[in-house]
Amino acid sequence: MKSISRVAVVVFGLMAIGLLSRCGGGQPLLQQAPPLVITTASLPNGTAETAYSQTIQASGGVAPYTWAVTAGTLSHNLALTTSATCSATLAGTPDVPAQALAFTIKVTDSATHSATQPYTISILPEPDILSLSPAGLSFSTQLVESTSAAQTEDRTQLSRR
Repeated sequence: MKSISRVAVVVFGLMAIGLLSRCGGGQPLLQQAPPLVITTASLPNGTAETAYSQTIQASGGVAPYTWAVTAGTLSHNLALTTSATCSATLAGTPDVPAQALAFTIKVTDSATHSATQPYTISILPEPDILSLSPAGLSFSTQLVESTSAAQTEDRTQLSRR
């Protein structure tokens, strides 16, 4: 009888551990990490001589991550700042206008799964700035008298009469 009760205790104990592991107590051994995906779909354009900083996010996979530019080229003075986390930053101060720069970012996780995302951005020229000097201009109505030669002759003849 003691053997049956010991077996029952062991079986119930194993069942409890199995149930707890599925309720947030841990992941089942056969469960895989979600697929690795770059979630940042596009990047905004930049402006020459203006600081640029955009975060590129990934989800899924198994940390740590490695990031790289695998195709194309970045604008002059822009660089991909990487970390072992699920994000990287494209940052710098581009100094040369450029149209439709195409490049591809790749992230790889510790399980050697990877994801890529193509991007296209333009670096626009510095905007023209219009400024008025002095800062406060006022406009008012002014009457200006001018006489034509015909008016002068008429006045002269009237004054002789």
